Amino acid sequence: MTFRNRLIAGFSAILLLITIFSALVYYLGNTLDAKLGNIVNDRYVKVRLGERILSNASQIQNLINLNTLNPDQQTIDQPKLQQLDSQIREDFVRLDELTRLTEGKTFLKHAKDSFSVYEQRFQEITALINESVELNDNSRLRNVYNLEVARKAFAETMGQYISFQEEVMVATSDESKASIERSKLIIVGFWLLLVLLSVLIGSNVMRGALRSINRISSVMDDFEAGHQGSLPRIHIAEKDEISDIAVAYNRMADALEERENREKLYQQKLEAENWIKTNLADVASIYQDNRDLAALSDKLLSKIVPLMRASCASLYVMDLNTETPVYVRTGAYAWDIRSDIQDSFVFGEGLVGQCAKEGKLLDLQVPEHYIRVFSGAGSAQPDHLLLLPVSHRGEVIAVLELASFQPIEGSRMNLLAEIANHSLGTSIRNLQYQKHVEQLFSESQTYNEELQVQSEELLQQQEALRSLNERLEEQVKISGMNSRYKSEFLANMSHELRTPLNSILVLAQILRENKDGNMSPKQREYAETMVMSGNQLLNLINDILDLSKIEAGQMTLLEESFPLQEPIHELNQQFLPMMDRKGLAFNLLMAEELKAMHVSLDKQRLLQILRNLLSNALKFTESGSVTLRVYVHEEEPFALGFEVTDTGIGISPEHQIGIFEAFRQVESNTSRKFGGTGLGLAISQELATLMGGSISVKSTLNAGSTFLLTLPVDGSYCARLQESAAALEPSPLPMDMADHDFSILLVDDDMRNIYSLSAVLEEHNYRVICASNGEEALSTLETREVDLVLMDIMMPDMDGYEAMRIIRRSPVFGKIPIIALTAKAMKEDRDLCIEAGADDYISKPVRLDKLLSIIQVWLPGRNSS
Repeated sequence: MTFRNRLIAGFSAILLLITIFSALVYYLGNTLDAKLGNIVNDRYVKVRLGERILSNASQIQNLINLNTLNPDQQTIDQPKLQQLDSQIREDFVRLDELTRLTEGKTFLKHAKDSFSVYEQRFQEITALINESVELNDNSRLRNVYNLEVARKAFAETMGQYISFQEEVMVATSDESKASIERSKLIIVGFWLLLVLLSVLIGSNVMRGALRSINRISSVMDDFEAGHQGSLPRIHIAEKDEISDIAVAYNRMADALEERENREKLYQQKLEAENWIKTNLADVASIYQDNRDLAALSDKLLSKIVPLMRASCASLYVMDLNTETPVYVRTGAYAWDIRSDIQDSFVFGEGLVGQCAKEGKLLDLQVPEHYIRVFSGAGSAQPDHLLLLPVSHRGEVIAVLELASFQPIEGSRMNLLAEIANHSLGTSIRNLQYQKHVEQLFSESQTYNEELQVQSEELLQQQEALRSLNERLEEQVKISGMNSRYKSEFLANMSHELRTPLNSILVLAQILRENKDGNMSPKQREYAETMVMSGNQLLNLINDILDLSKIEAGQMTLLEESFPLQEPIHELNQQFLPMMDRKGLAFNLLMAEELKAMHVSLDKQRLLQILRNLLSNALKFTESGSVTLRVYVHEEEPFALGFEVTDTGIGISPEHQIGIFEAFRQVESNTSRKFGGTGLGLAISQELATLMGGSISVKSTLNAGSTFLLTLPVDGSYCARLQESAAALEPSPLPMDMADHDFSILLVDDDMRNIYSLSAVLEEHNYRVICASNGEEALSTLETREVDLVLMDIMMPDMDGYEAMRIIRRSPVFGKIPIIALTAKAMKEDRDLCIEAGADDYISKPVRLDKLLSIIQVWLPGRNSS
C-alpha cells in the first residue's frame, strides 16, 4: 500500500471514530438537555403557578377580612377581587395543560374543588357587602371563620399538589445527575479508545513514511539560511508520494535561487532609483537657489557633468524674443571656447538645431579634431557626443550637449532623461517667464506712475475746467487753438502721405507711357495698375482731408462762372472708357438750352460730387446702363438737378437711411466684394449742403438706384445762349520744348521725389539742377543760371517759405518763376505759399500733365501762352 493510501485509510478510520464519538456526545447532550428542560420548564413552572394561586387566594382573603372586620368600610374593591379571581382561574387552566401524570391530575382536581368551595364562600360575602346588608359582629366573625376554613382546606389541597411536583422535580434532578455521571464515563472511555486507535494508525503510517522522510531530511540538514550560491538538491530514487516532497524541495530550491537573483536585480534597481532620486533632489535645489538663467546653467552643468562622468558640456536655451526659434548658449563646463565655434543656432541649424527640430536624443561618435578636453597635464579628444533635447509641454526649449570618453548609459542616462524631460524644462521656462513678468512688472510700475501723473493732470484739468467755465472768452481762444492744431495735424499728415505717394505716381506714370517701347503688355498692365492704385489712395487721402475740414468748419467754396456743359464733358471723357470696359451703356441727357448756360458754382466740388455718384453707379452695376441727366428742377426754377441712375444692385429701404453717414456701407460684405471706405456719399452730402443744395436717393433692391443732386443757381448767371454748344475736346498735354534749353532748379529733401521728377523733366529735354534744402538752393542760384524753380516746402535747415522770401528779396534772381511743390493740401497752405513769393502752387502727388503745363506757362517767353 502506498503512503498516500495508508494516509487515506488511517485518516478515514480516525475520522470515522471522531464521527461516532461526536454522535455519542451529541446524543447524550440532547438526553440531558431534555431532562433538564423537563425539570425547568415543567416541574418548576408548575410549582411557581401553584404558589401564585395560593398567593392570590390569600389576597382575596385579606380584601374580604378588611371589609368584614372594619365597620367603617362600606364597599369592597370589586375590580381587584375580580382580577385575582380571574388570575387564579387562568393559572388552573395552565396547570391542566402542563400536568401529565395521573397522580398529579388527581391532586390538581382536589385543589380545584377546594377552590370552588372557597370561591363560593367569598362571593356570598361579597354579595352581602355590595348589597349593604347590616350584620352584627357575630355574623361577621362567623363569615370570616367559614371563609378562613374554606381557604385553609384549599391551601391544604393545593399544597399537596405543590409538594407532589417538588418531589417529582427532585427525583428527576437526581436521575439527571446519574445520567450525567454515566455520560462522563462513556465519553472518557470512548475518547481513550479514540486516542489509542489514532496512535496505532498514526504509528503504522509514520513507520512507512519515516524512511523516505529521513532520506529527504538528510539533504535538508545541509541547507543553511542565507546560503550563498547553489542550494543542495534531493536525489529521487523512486516515485511515490514522498518523492513529490523531494520534487517540491528541488523546485523550492530553484525558486529560492531565482528569487535571490531577482532580489539582487531589484536591489540594484532600487539603488539606481535612489541614486536618481537623490541627484534629482540635488538638482531641484539648484533650481530653487538660482533666479538667473546663466547662473542656473553653470551650476546645473557643474552638477550634471561629474554625475554623467562626462568631460565637458554646454547648454543652449531658446530665445523668446525672436520670431524664428534661436538656441543661445547660456552655460558651459570645460568647453573649448574658440572663435570659430557658434554661440547660437537657428532651429534646424547644426547638430544643436537638428536635435531641437527632431526632438530626440542624438548619440554620436566624435570625429577626429572635433573637440578636445584640456587640463594642466595635457589634452585629449572625447569619444562620444550626446545631444539631448529639453522639452516643456511638447516644445523643445533647450538642448544639452555633453562630450565624454565613455558612453553615457544605464542609470546615468535615466537620470539625464528625467532632468531633461521634466524638471529642467519647467525650471528654464519658469525663469524665462519670471524674467518676463519682472519686465512687465517694471513696465506696469512705469505705467502706473504715468497713470498717476495723468490722474494728477486730469485733476488739474478738472480744476482748470471749472475756471474755464467762468471765463468763456478763454474757452473760445482755446477752442480756436485746438482747431489750429487739428488743421496743422491734417496738413502734416497730408504732407507725410503725399510725399512718398508722389514718387510712386510719377514713376508709375513714366513706366505707363513706355516711350522706349521696351515693356511687355503685362508690364504695362502692372504700371497701369500702379497708377490706378496710387490715384485711389490719393482720392482716399483727399476724402479724409475733406471730411476733416468739413467737420472743423474750415471747408470754403471757390465760386467761378463756367459753362454748364464743361464739367459734363469732362465727366463723359473720364467715365465713357470705363463704362465701355465693363460693358455698360453710358447715357448723358442734357437739354439743348442748358448746354450754353453759364453758372456760378464751385466747379471742382461739383465735379467731386458727380464723380462720386458715377463711381458708385459704375461700381455697383454689373450689367445694364448708367445715366446722367441734367435738367432745371421743376419745383425750384433757380435750381439745377443732376440725376444719376443705374441698373445695379439697389439698396433696401432699411439701409437707405445710413448710407450718407461716414464709414457706413449697406452691408458688411459690401466692402469685401466692391471695396471702398464709405466716405464718398458722406462727403458729397456735406459738400452739397455747403453749396446750398441736397442729395436724395430712390432705390429698389436688385433693380437699381437714382441719386438726385439739387443745387441752387443765381438767376443772373442763367442767361441762355441761343447757339448750340459744340462738344469740347480735352486739352492736350504740353508739347516738349525741344527748341529751348531751359534749366530748372528742383529743391526737395526727399531723394525719391528728386529721382522721379528729374526723370520726367529730363525726358522732356529740361536740364535739372537739384538741391536738398533752402540754403543749398540759394547757393545754386548764386552760381548757376536757372530759368524756373520747383520749391518743396517742408525741408530741414531752411524750409521753402524762408527760401522763397530770400529769393524774392534778391535783386539778382528775385524775378525767377517759383512753383511751390508740396504735399500739404490745405487752402491756407496755398495762401502761405503765394504770400511767401510763389508764382504758382501744385500739391503732391503731382499729375505730370498738370506739372508740365504749369512749367510751360511760367517759363520765360511762354507767358503769352
